[in-house]
Amino acid sequence: MLRVLLQAAAVVSWALLAADLRARRAEGAVALGDMYPFGPEQGDTRTSAQDDGGSGLVEISLAFPFFGDKHTGLYVNNNGLVSFLREVSQFTPVAFPIAGDRRAVAPFWADVDNRRAGEVFYRESRDRVTLGRATADVRTYYSEFPRFSATWVLVATWHRVTFFGGSSVTPVNTFQVVLITDGQLSFTIFQYNNITWTTGMHNSSGGDAAGLGGIAAQAGFNAGDGKRYFNIPGSRTHDVVEVEGTTNVGYPGRWVFRIDHAQVEVGGCNDSASVCPHLRPCLNGGQCIDDCITGNPSFTCSCLAGFTGRRCQIDVDECSSAPCQNGGTCGDQINGFSCLCPPGFSGALCETVRQGIGTFSCTCEPGYTGLLCETDVDECALQPCLNGGECVDRVAGFTCVCPASFTGDRCETESCEGEDCGKRQICGDAGRGVFNCTCSPGFYGDTCEECLCQNGGECVDANGTCECSSGFTGLYCQFEVTQTPCSNNRPCPDGGPCLEYGGAYLCTCQTSGAELDHKDFYPYVQPRSVCDSSPCMNGGYCYERHGGYSCDCKHGYSGKHCEKVRLNTCASGPCRNGGSCKEEGGGYHCVCPYRFTGRHCEVGKPDPCASSPCLNGGTCFHYIGKYKCECTDAFGGRHCELALQPGSSAESGCGPPPQVKHAEVQFSSTAPGSVALYVCNPGFSPVPRATRTLCGAHGTWSLPPACEDVDECLSEPCLHGGTCANQPGGFFCRCQQGFSGSGCQLEQDWCNSSPCLNGGVCRGYRCLCKQGFFGDQCQMLENPCILLPCGNRGSCRSDQQGNYVCACRVGHTGKDCDKDLLPPSGLHVLRVEESEVEIRWDQPDPSPTPITGFAVTYAPLVAPPVAAGGGRGGGRQTDFLDRRQSSHLLQGLTPGELYNISIFSIKRNTNSNDISQPAVALIRTRPRPVEQLEVVNVSSTQVWLRWLVQAARHAALSQLRVSLLPSDAAGGARTALLNGSVSDVSFSSLLPGQMYTVEVLTQSGVGAEEFPSTSRPAGPLHIWTRPLPPQNLSLAQVTSSSALITWERHPGGGVPDGFVVNVTRGLNTRSRFLPSGKQGAYTLRELSPGQQYHLVLTAVKTTTATAAGAGREQVHSTPQHLAFSTLPMEARMGRRERLFSLGHGRPQTPPQDRDRGRGTDTESSDEHRYKELVDRRGKITAQFTNLPRKSIRHRSRPEPPVRLERIEETTNKISLALEVPEEGVRTQPPVCQRVPHPCTRLFSETKSVPVWEDGVCHYLYKRTYKVQQDVCFREVCEPSLPAKTQKSSVTDGRVVPAAAV
Repeated sequence: MLRVLLQAAAVVSWALLAADLRARRAEGAVALGDMYPFGPEQGDTRTSAQDDGGSGLVEISLAFPFFGDKHTGLYVNNNGLVSFLREVSQFTPVAFPIAGDRRAVAPFWADVDNRRAGEVFYRESRDRVTLGRATADVRTYYSEFPRFSATWVLVATWHRVTFFGGSSVTPVNTFQVVLITDGQLSFTIFQYNNITWTTGMHNSSGGDAAGLGGIAAQAGFNAGDGKRYFNIPGSRTHDVVEVEGTTNVGYPGRWVFRIDHAQVEVGGCNDSASVCPHLRPCLNGGQCIDDCITGNPSFTCSCLAGFTGRRCQIDVDECSSAPCQNGGTCGDQINGFSCLCPPGFSGALCETVRQGIGTFSCTCEPGYTGLLCETDVDECALQPCLNGGECVDRVAGFTCVCPASFTGDRCETESCEGEDCGKRQICGDAGRGVFNCTCSPGFYGDTCEECLCQNGGECVDANGTCECSSGFTGLYCQFEVTQTPCSNNRPCPDGGPCLEYGGAYLCTCQTSGAELDHKDFYPYVQPRSVCDSSPCMNGGYCYERHGGYSCDCKHGYSGKHCEKVRLNTCASGPCRNGGSCKEEGGGYHCVCPYRFTGRHCEVGKPDPCASSPCLNGGTCFHYIGKYKCECTDAFGGRHCELALQPGSSAESGCGPPPQVKHAEVQFSSTAPGSVALYVCNPGFSPVPRATRTLCGAHGTWSLPPACEDVDECLSEPCLHGGTCANQPGGFFCRCQQGFSGSGCQLEQDWCNSSPCLNGGVCRGYRCLCKQGFFGDQCQMLENPCILLPCGNRGSCRSDQQGNYVCACRVGHTGKDCDKDLLPPSGLHVLRVEESEVEIRWDQPDPSPTPITGFAVTYAPLVAPPVAAGGGRGGGRQTDFLDRRQSSHLLQGLTPGELYNISIFSIKRNTNSNDISQPAVALIRTRPRPVEQLEVVNVSSTQVWLRWLVQAARHAALSQLRVSLLPSDAAGGARTALLNGSVSDVSFSSLLPGQMYTVEVLTQSGVGAEEFPSTSRPAGPLHIWTRPLPPQNLSLAQVTSSSALITWERHPGGGVPDGFVVNVTRGLNTRSRFLPSGKQGAYTLRELSPGQQYHLVLTAVKTTTATAAGAGREQVHSTPQHLAFSTLPMEARMGRRERLFSLGHGRPQTPPQDRDRGRGTDTESSDEHRYKELVDRRGKITAQFTNLPRKSIRHRSRPEPPVRLERIEETTNKISLALEVPEEGVRTQPPVCQRVPHPCTRLFSETKSVPVWEDGVCHYLYKRTYKVQQDVCFREVCEPSLPAKTQKSSVTDGRVVPAAAV
């Protein structure tokens, strides 16, 4: 009951804690709606609900670049990371970097258990919406890639997952990782929605019931090489629970990284007011990261392993977990600890019980080890000497004997004796006759670059780090530190950026002023340190020294910057099933626990008692892989298989006691109760101490002792500095020079053995050597080159100290130039382009002298003039490649040039490089294609082409090949070979109405001995020849309003698809398309009487769709022209026809007129309503929406005259106005005049324009409407009456006297 109450209390406490955390961080987290969409509705796949499980291998559709390698598969692991190369089931995270095959992107590596709560989703996506969002994100956060376009995305989401040991009601986390690439660049986005727990409850993780404490989650990425990695600040500490409130892109809860590059890139704000470059707040080698939050700039520190705190100022106390056993005292160190063990214990954790001699143990002096401190530590085992230096072991140290060209404690410094120092360098005396090249004042680095520090700052290391003078700060000391606090009311002077930091303000101004110490008013601005640039690699710790620094390297690394790695064969943890790994002799062996065996403890031994070997009720006992049967009184034997008669055991006894190696046995009886005594041979001691064995009542002897070799060297039997070597049953002394005997107890005259060679004289224990020799026995020549050690005509160079170096001739390598250095084999060309050539060769076979790389040298056979945009010119270029490469892309070449390409094998040595004979290839790059290829003109049987050849860009051009290929192979292909300077050509005798394809190739080096090459084709252009025009166009009939034209098809061509008729009068053009190619006549209607017309007739061929995507178009023939005039309007009607009747005021039509109207004007008298205008070719449509109620009437003759009350009418009524005569009165002609008035004229014109699209010629029809303001005239007529007193007027259809009016 008490346990239940405690558990309930724990659940309530962490529930309240989780709620508090969620409330405090709800603002900073990435909302679910802002994350990339996920879930089954998005097509996501779920991982299996399995503790420490995952997706298994996911083969992806696009190789993903990750720190120099491209991966075609990945693993989505339930424990919060995406890995390459292998699945990660480890649930307790370790700090990055991790070497080996741990290549991973870890948004939240922790002990996730999706069996209890939550789901893990993943999908790879190439849909347009997801790629568009990914592209926008990368362009936003990496503005240096404005043209980046994502082609592949992986979205993995851990939704409401809990920890191992949790349940359905324990805290849950939601986070997401997105991988983005275009095939070359790759990025990752971490998004945190809700983080409430950090640790699982497994014993190795140490989490509590709320999922907190212990070894917390790890966030970041790891390249797997032990060097390139990134830890999000707070990883593996309790602070990681706040990760949803941190960022490096100005969006709390979101982190973005580039992960394809050779170096780790975290990103930046691109803002002069960023905290990190100006203040450098992170200590102890921590990396500063701007959070880029606008208006409140801040930072986070990514600390090296072993440090924590906001500014990495806290050294992690690794002793807090009390790792030392058996009462050992723990001493905290940088990223580690050491145990001071009490007497009787040893090991890294004091876990090993020493086999002490008597009651004492030894604490060794520096340089010695062993149970009795009898072994001198070999400091040369780590090979500390660099650049070929020879290591000499000393007591508690070593000495490096350096080659002539190097100096320093570890031969790390190259001297410049006898050589001129380079530009910006000074040769200085380093002591002992050694000279070094150092940079001149104002320059720094390996290449002595110019120091960029301003305002009196100095470069203090090879990276050009600036040490600023007092009163200045910034990356280049460009900012003056002022004491002017700033806020919204008081900005910084001269517009300098203002930083709010730690509750205070700081102005960084690019102006000159009083020299002020920034430490006086801003406590977080630390003095610059030579260790700020983190020069120590592989986790090494940097210590400031007087005038420099030194690196304290982690175990397994050495060198000035900890750059050299000593292979730790146990680092990969090869031993399985709890086996412990021990390094020895350059390798390792596994000490396996009970019941396991094999090289890696991978083979499990069966339980020896599992098969029930004991019979007849015997009891089986197993120990150390063996078993023993304890039988009942009635049975005996190894397996209790023998039935014993009463008293039989006493009669038969136990038999002879077992034999023991290196021992003699003494016994007097084999009866039960008898004792056998074992005596070990000299030099051996019994284990255990008991040396007796007893014959039991069941007829078996008890376990005898074993005799182990005694280490006689523990008593230090060798005198006068002799070295003791233990042997079975004894020892052997290696005596110092001048002593002999089994214990080196005899002093001897060293000169008696005549040790001095080459004429040397022995004096005491030294050889006095003749000139030209040196060494302990005068065995070495000062100048070994006199012995001609370099074979194959290699040249020898000696340092006059017994050392020599061979400079081998081409094709040889080795210390004495005695080995052949072969060129690459199987050289062949993969691809040739205008400015690129890709070559390939066979990988070299492993050999005793493997090559270290290749050199590819290439140059034109004849150096060409530098062309516009033409590569890197004609100089010789050399590219150096790693030995693992078997192909190379040559870039920046000149188009159309013949190149001599040579590839050499290279063996790099300490002082020189050996090269092989070359493998040679002569390859000509492709010439440039012609430019601006176009069709000048096309007829029925001819095509005229034109292109551009520039002398500067096409200097290597030899000839042109122009190909003309018909679409249906009719007539065969045409090819024209032209001189390289020709820029046009024509083809004749083509078929009309056919499609032809044109391609133009340029060629360089025409002859076979010139290794010719051909360009990529210019084109293709698809051309249609014109169809044959119609013949015998003529006018068959013409009237005042119509015309009939006729023509004949051309006998030499096929049937066209139709005809186009264009009729033009003045500025007005009408077009008609006749869809029948067999038609031979057409009637033009609605013409105006007495007008001149120009008619154009063309045959039309409809093209087919091309492969290039061009649609169906029309090709026109050469136009045929015809000019004609319509007949004038019929003559004005006679007087007799103008008479009308006055009866009832209605005009009367003469009978003959009515008869002619019935015969000819029946159709014309119908009313026609026009609602839309449609061009017959389907190109133009006009619709009239607001139609007048009054219809438009067409009349072929005027209506009978009416009596006019008012003389003003429009001009089209003038011809109809008639005077009504009176009987007996002579009618006079009317008096008319023209009256101007404003009017608007509408003109229309149709044009056909040839257009080339994708190499195909077709016609575009365009009708143009023009509106013109003009002045029109109307005719107003008044009757001229005779001079009489009586006048009459027409009113309402009646004749009325003037007086009555």
